Formats: sequence, C-alpha cells, structure tokens
Amino acid sequence: MLAGVRTVFSELRYATFAVIVAWFVFSLVVWWPNMSLLLQVATNASSFETVQFAFGLYGSIGTNFSVVSAVAVSLLSLLFGLNVALTTYLVRHKMPLFGGAATSTAGMVLAVFGVGCSACGSILLTGLLSSLGGAWLLVWLPYGGEEFLFLGVAILLYATLTLARQVSRPTTCAA
Repeated sequence: MLAGVRTVFSELRYATFAVIVAWFVFSLVVWWPNMSLLLQVATNASSFETVQFAFGLYGSIGTNFSVVSAVAVSLLSLLFGLNVALTTYLVRHKMPLFGGAATSTAGMVLAVFGVGCSACGSILLTGLLSSLGGAWLLVWLPYGGEEFLFLGVAILLYATLTLARQVSRPTTCAA
C-alpha cells in the first residue's frame, strides 16, 4: 500500500493535485454553512477584505464542529485529495486494469452527505430529507446524520487502500 502511495507522490504534480483537492474540499465544508454571508461580503467589500474574511472562516472549524466531527472532516479532506490523486494516476497509467471507481465514488458521496456542524447536524442530508418530507429520520440517528460522515470516511479509507494496492501491482499479467 505504501509503495503505491510513494509511486504516485514521487511525481510532484500528483502530490500538488492531492493537496489542492484536499484544501478545496476542506474549504467547501468550512464555508458551506456561511456561504450566503461569504457571498454578501464578496459583493460589498474589497477583494482583500473578502479573502481575509474567507480565510478567517477557517477558524469556524473549532466552533461550528465538534472535535470528533472536525477530525472526521479533516480526514475526509485528506482522503478525498489522496483518493483523487490515486484515481487520476491509475486512469492515466493503468486505465484497462482500473476497477476501484465505484468504491471511491461511494465513499466520497457518503462522506459529503454526512458533513455538518454540531448545531445543525448534517448539512446536505438535512436539506435533502426536509425537501422530501423525511427530516424526522435524523431524529432517530444518535449523531444527527454525522454517521454518514463516519461511514463515508471509512469507505473512502478502504477505497484509498485499494487504489494504492492497484498502483503497486504490475501492469502485465503474471502468466
């Protein structure tokens, strides 16, 4: 597994790509609850003030999220970036042998559905369920929908391990 990760990240472009994707996912999770406020600041303030405000929102990871949720979101972001870089490497170098797309996609989707703050629970899942008339389902979940975040991180970790193993496999048959 480690050999596969080392192979991919020996090329600077994949390491950079993973960091950028991880930063983007983390930013999206942190900014999403404050998106309307961020857009309002962007339309009424200078560019410098908007950037300063946006970076100031990173501090909300400590206030809007529980410790467990903040750690899970950080893990989600890192695994998401790693997963996308590994997938990109496999698609570019070993496309005919690549078969882990379904697990990667399932982990990413489930993890994103479980993202939320400690006050309101799962952001996307709450909105989706309430529009379908099923928000009452979250009452039965002990962590208010964050279970999907934990499940998504676990599936994403499994998918990342699988992808890393596929990278280190030879591209030709043993026979």
